[in-house]
Amino acid sequence: MANDDKREPEFTPHPVSAKTIDEIAVEWDRIAFQRVADIESGHDSSYVSVLMPSIIGMLPDDASSASVLDVGCGTGVLGRTVAPSVRSVVGVDPSVRSIEIARTRSQEQGIINIEWLTTDVETLAMKPQLGSGHFDIAIANMILMNTGDLAATLLATASLCRRGAKLIWTITHPCFWPLYWKYNDAPWFNYDKEIWVEAEFRTATTRAQMNTTHIHRPLERYLQSFINSGFMLTELKELMPRNISGLQPELPFPRFLAGSCILV
Repeated sequence: MANDDKREPEFTPHPVSAKTIDEIAVEWDRIAFQRVADIESGHDSSYVSVLMPSIIGMLPDDASSASVLDVGCGTGVLGRTVAPSVRSVVGVDPSVRSIEIARTRSQEQGIINIEWLTTDVETLAMKPQLGSGHFDIAIANMILMNTGDLAATLLATASLCRRGAKLIWTITHPCFWPLYWKYNDAPWFNYDKEIWVEAEFRTATTRAQMNTTHIHRPLERYLQSFINSGFMLTELKELMPRNISGLQPELPFPRFLAGSCILV
């Protein structure tokens, strides 16, 4: 999940070299307990009031027989929320600590139709026991701007889904996130380029006091990557943070994008 606070960052976002999946996973390991606490308490109001409702609203009307792939599932809050409405959920994330939390919470809540895997979707796609065309729905919530190889992530996701499957995704808005974090005027920033950016992680009301890394990509790169992976865009929403506690006055631009695609 990317940073989520209107206040002036004390840690200045800056460009960094590309990181490995393991290095990114370690960053999320460090803040995993803070993440689940923020979401479950409602302190991460953007997640609870903006992102999650948008994703749930794009699920098919009748998903009771659907198998769902939760790509970059984190601590599993979204997967656990969706599970009662679908046949099964498989959540994957390279963060060991996040998956441990997801598995523990599921056991505590008695949710039995979820499997949590400590891996990335690219590795999962190479496992022969799943095969192609396994999933009816894939969810990629705030993960596509955190994956180092967007094309590989989407191609792997596509290979795990049946034809006609639905991909539901959210990302930080590439047109406005640099403005929101005030690096749009930095001498190193170029909207047209892919840039790895390290920044302090925050939500509207709390701060993890840790740094995470996201990748700035121009909007056309996301859209072209969907096309190249066989996904046809069917819905696109710019998400405004209306009436979100801790974000007053309201921001004049959307911070997030949400969309759905069909695998053709």
